[in-house]
Amino acid sequence: IANEMPVALDGLAIIVHRSNPVKSLTMDQLRRIYIGQVTNWSQVGGSNSPIVVFSRDSNSGTYGFFQANVLKNQNWGKGVRFMPSTADELREVGKSEGGIAYGGVAYFKGDNRVKIIPVAAGNGAPVEPTEANVRSKKYPIWRYLYYYTNGKPTGETKRFIDFVLSPEGQSVVERVGYYSLK
Repeated sequence: IANEMPVALDGLAIIVHRSNPVKSLTMDQLRRIYIGQVTNWSQVGGSNSPIVVFSRDSNSGTYGFFQANVLKNQNWGKGVRFMPSTADELREVGKSEGGIAYGGVAYFKGDNRVKIIPVAAGNGAPVEPTEANVRSKKYPIWRYLYYYTNGKPTGETKRFIDFVLSPEGQSVVERVGYYSLK
């Protein structure tokens, strides 16, 4: 019997090339971009240029979360380019002026090739994936990160998970760019 334990909080950031003039997107615009209904930045307030859509590949838990929570379980658009890692998404958007991608905010913080753009839920104000906004659930694309064990953890596994959940372990969570549970 699988045992699920939350170990961190994560905001899935939306990145575009640093030169992209788009200031924010709504959840509906994101969905429509990723299912292939919106294909030009001019349709969402940007320049008249094609959108180059990047996603994690289907081996990624982030892919499944994004499809369920942003695409609302609709199919990916036929032009989406699937990448084996978030680092690959970052690299591609960094060199593609029309690029867009998503991933854990920790991967994108401080990278000057891209910009993280705020996202609005419904008709609300656009929100950035900051720690405060993820903690308060104001940012619409947040999730817990989990460890899974086969049954209740014991021995070394239990000691490791206890460490991860301790103040010291949660400080490591913060240091690598995710948000602690506390």
